[in-house]
Amino acid sequence: MKTLFSIIGLLLVLACVACSRPAAKAPAANPAVATGSFKVAILLPRTVEADGWTRSGYKGLLLMQRELGAGTAYTESVPEADFERLFRKYASEGYDFVIGHGGQFVQAAEKVAVAFPRTSFAVTGVYGGNNSNLGALSMREDEMGYLFGVIAAIKTKTRRVAWLGGAENPSNRPIVASFTRGAQAIDPSVEVRAEWVGGFTDAAKAQRLAQGLIDTGTDVILVLAGAAGTPVHAQAQNAGILTLGWIEDQSSLAPKAVITSNVQDIPQMLLQGATLVKKGRWEGKQYRFGMAEGIQSLAPFHGLVTEEEERRINSIRNDLLAGKIDASR
Repeated sequence: MKTLFSIIGLLLVLACVACSRPAAKAPAANPAVATGSFKVAILLPRTVEADGWTRSGYKGLLLMQRELGAGTAYTESVPEADFERLFRKYASEGYDFVIGHGGQFVQAAEKVAVAFPRTSFAVTGVYGGNNSNLGALSMREDEMGYLFGVIAAIKTKTRRVAWLGGAENPSNRPIVASFTRGAQAIDPSVEVRAEWVGGFTDAAKAQRLAQGLIDTGTDVILVLAGAAGTPVHAQAQNAGILTLGWIEDQSSLAPKAVITSNVQDIPQMLLQGATLVKKGRWEGKQYRFGMAEGIQSLAPFHGLVTEEEERRINSIRNDLLAGKIDASR
């Protein structure tokens, strides 16, 4: 009897220990709840919680579940060495649409698209496509780059404004050019500097670059550096200068610094691409969306521009929408 009680006691102890252990984390590749016949997968560059860009890709997947009844899967924090393998994995598993969320996925997608001609592939960014099954989804970011150059030139007191970017790539270089055009359209004497972190995760380097800009008199910085750029807004606020945000309204990070942000409805852009695939209308080309489609818009100014400045900004915004200003040149 004593032995029986000892065994029971041991089992109870083991059960309690098991209950106290943290639950195992789900693997990075997670099939989502929906399991429709139309299937979409996305490769994400960082964790879903890391920054607005990565989060937007995940939200796009959720939107496809809700609007299209899609079966979905994703892999987050994908290292470059796994790009091609994961594209092949999802294509071989019968996913109809496989997305690489960023321009860095182009080369791997090109290789795999040839091997799986019946699967539709996309990257998010600037890319011409293969006119068959591999295309790209992007914003007309040059229009917002131009408008933010206008805003920076209107708000600067030192005539020194800057771009702080993550990786210098084909998607981002045109934004720098249009930002410069917009600023100098307001005041040709405005100096525009561009600094590159070299990636989207090194916050310490982003802050060092920002400090260099601040120390040399820059008083408005457009921040487009993913998770690396997140602390720069508070850094700017502490220095008494202004910033412009990108992808999401960044005002909560530094209410006295963030003039406005380019709010991009990337989930809706991804849904548009998936809808084309589901309807059999995917052409493997560059698809671009902007203010006219409601895919990107200005966040509120939160009291950091005067009424006259706001009227002037909105007037130029309307000219961009009407085609009176070509932000691309």
